[in-house]
Amino acid sequence: MRTDKIGYGCCTIAAVGFFHVGLILLAAYLCLFRVEFMNRMCDKYQVPSRLEISREDLHRVTGEMMAFVKGQEGDLDVTVTLGGDARVFFNERDRQHLEDIAGMVRSGKRFLVLGGLCFLGLLLFMAHKGMLEWLCRGYLFSWLFLLGLFLIVGIWMLADLTGFINAFHRLFFNNDRWILNPAKDMLIRLFPRALFRDGAVLLASVLGGIHVTVTVLAVWGRGRLLQEPGPGTSRTDNPHKKGKGKRHTAV
Repeated sequence: MRTDKIGYGCCTIAAVGFFHVGLILLAAYLCLFRVEFMNRMCDKYQVPSRLEISREDLHRVTGEMMAFVKGQEGDLDVTVTLGGDARVFFNERDRQHLEDIAGMVRSGKRFLVLGGLCFLGLLLFMAHKGMLEWLCRGYLFSWLFLLGLFLIVGIWMLADLTGFINAFHRLFFNNDRWILNPAKDMLIRLFPRALFRDGAVLLASVLGGIHVTVTVLAVWGRGRLLQEPGPGTSRTDNPHKKGKGKRHTAV
């Protein structure tokens, strides 16, 4: 029936949407919100020499910062030596923006839990209704949207990296506390613009590898599901072939 197909379609779109958004959030949290990634980027772009801070002090700053935004016991009152003078690294403006980032991370974690439960519920419901082939097909069609999205973001970052960074912040923060002054605020000097590009490349690479694996499983699973017998039939039944009967001899 038409209403059944509409319901199946809505369930498929919701399940695929929860899967994609949850996967992006999980990959971003595990790959980008890591002190090892931050320290590697700082070393790559020579942040210690530009800030006139020791590598050990800088790694201590990034460790406390990452612990704070992830909801752990991070101390933003970390004191370091900058240019030969001892001072607290983060000022009030830096802390306000880090609080906003921590709030964004908390919201992402809540969505991961709620979205994961919704996806699991939809998956069980669709399996019960025999709709897993719809789910596989919906995921495969969603690749068209993903490829278009990745293409747009990639071209945008190559053409105007600063514009992309600003648009990203306007999308996720409802205030102007992310607008920092390099002359006074150390947080913006801790994040070179190229770091966002490298983070996006790393995230795209991880997501690409995961999606290729899931795509192979979806194609294989859909093929298996299409071979499943319908209700009231067996695997040996084939309505398109005529059975061979016994040959009778006329008497």
